[in-house]
Amino acid sequence: YYDLSPLLTKPEEIESFCLENLDGVIVGSDAIFRLAAKYSPRRMAKRILRRDQQYASFSNLETLSPFWLNWESKTKDTSFMKTSFAASSRSTPFYFLKPKLMFDVRTAISDFDLVTVRDKWTQRMIQWLSFGKCAVEICHDPVFGLNSALDLPSDIGVGDLSKTILVSVDVGPTWRAEFKKVANDRGYQVKLLPSAEDYFPYPEADGEVSLPMSPLDWYSNLANAAGYVGFRFHALVSCMSNQTPVVTVDTGQSLLKGADRKSPCYFTCQEANILSRYFTKRKIRNHSPSDVLNLLFDQSLQQNADSFSAKASDQVNSAIDRSLEALEKKKSLRAKTL
Repeated sequence: YYDLSPLLTKPEEIESFCLENLDGVIVGSDAIFRLAAKYSPRRMAKRILRRDQQYASFSNLETLSPFWLNWESKTKDTSFMKTSFAASSRSTPFYFLKPKLMFDVRTAISDFDLVTVRDKWTQRMIQWLSFGKCAVEICHDPVFGLNSALDLPSDIGVGDLSKTILVSVDVGPTWRAEFKKVANDRGYQVKLLPSAEDYFPYPEADGEVSLPMSPLDWYSNLANAAGYVGFRFHALVSCMSNQTPVVTVDTGQSLLKGADRKSPCYFTCQEANILSRYFTKRKIRNHSPSDVLNLLFDQSLQQNADSFSAKASDQVNSAIDRSLEALEKKKSLRAKTL
């Protein structure tokens, strides 16, 4: 699906390749704008609790990652287009960044032609660090626009899942067995949708989807299922994009064991007005499988999800179109200059 560049292992190699071979770059999506603050309260608390820092490679303390396209003023001389597409800082504690890093963000982002981010926390971060000079728009995850850009092949997925609920979260054997029983009583099968790196057995289920799965197989299975209960942000988005009822179980949570309000799962459910379908692993254990199934197939919640998904799809396509418009303007400017 992609034309690949040569292997680029250093920031200066990325810069040289882009400026010499491309008219512009769209960076995104996901946690590409993640930064770290060495002495933020959250980071210090995690150290005290001896909890590992996740996504360490994105959590730069001293320098910006290449995703920021921080190429000084060279790009202005070449009319090079830069935009961000549904970027996320993933809870970056931006108030506590080092002053040099704050300055570098402000300098880099000022050279972007369009800045769209995936959540309000990242929007707030960019606005604050740019002293309000950067116009930052929310653009929800690009998977919301996948169906308008791609016709799924007919030979992918595992077939008819119209009466099958897929599950990929381990809530304990008692809860799992009861969930399967209640679902069967309502006329549904329950199958495990496994994750290669977080696999757990579900012997109580009616079966499981076998690995390996291609990304499109995985997407197709979620699109065609009767419903899904599980973790992963992109599973949530894939279901919502295809009007598949979904209950999301967030593996992340705050230090006080509550919902992580900066989580992309929480933010998306909040924006879609389906927060009652959002759980942490601790919270879902306190709800009966019957209650969870009721939420999964609640028609008013599904209407909210479907309405939001349609708007998010339009948002994604608009962001792409405006990036291409910015590219054409830069190319036109370059032609006049030459």
